[in-house]
Formats: sequence, C-alpha cells, structure tokens
Amino acid sequence: MIHVDDLVRAILLIAEDDRAIGEIFIATDGTPYSSRDIYNAMWNVLGKSIPKWSVPKLLFDMVSLISSCTKVNKLLGDECYYSKKLEKLGFKAQKTLKDMNETVF
Repeated sequence: MIHVDDLVRAILLIAEDDRAIGEIFIATDGTPYSSRDIYNAMWNVLGKSIPKWSVPKLLFDMVSLISSCTKVNKLLGDECYYSKKLEKLGFKAQKTLKDMNETVF
C-alpha cells in the first residue's frame, strides 16, 4: 500500500539517483496491512459503517481445497512487501493507510 503522492515521489527519486540504474524497487508506506485492514479502510473512505457480519475463513478454505483455487489463498494469505531498498536511497513515505481514509473522492 502506498499513497499516489508518495509513489510519485519514489519514482522521481529513482529517476534522479544513479544508484537506482538497473535496479528494481518495491514502494510501500512501510506498514504491513491485513486484508481486513484494507477492507475496513475502504468502508471508511466510502463513509459507510462496516458490516457486522462476515463470511468465515473456513468456508473459503473449504472452497480452496475443493477447487484447488490459488486465488483464494492469494486473497486471504499473507503477502508482505517492504521498501527497505528504496529507503536506502532516502525514501520515506509521508502518508499511511490511515491518512488515505481522510481523502475525499
């Protein structure tokens, strides 16, 4: 997760730094988020209350086993990305997911 303003700053930093030539970078705000965190943030941005009900993960696990569907694992599994390599160039995100919740569309 990264705010578009921070992504633009990261791209400009990479474009102007000779140490970045030929390198691949991951840009994040530096905080790992669960899919639940992202789900809640989307509801907050929309100005709606978060539903009190949810579908049990066990149901998704069963569907995944039956259909051998890796998409369920991709959606509900852990996938952490870090921008430590980009931080070595001096990048530090200025906005987090919490700040994005305050953005008005």
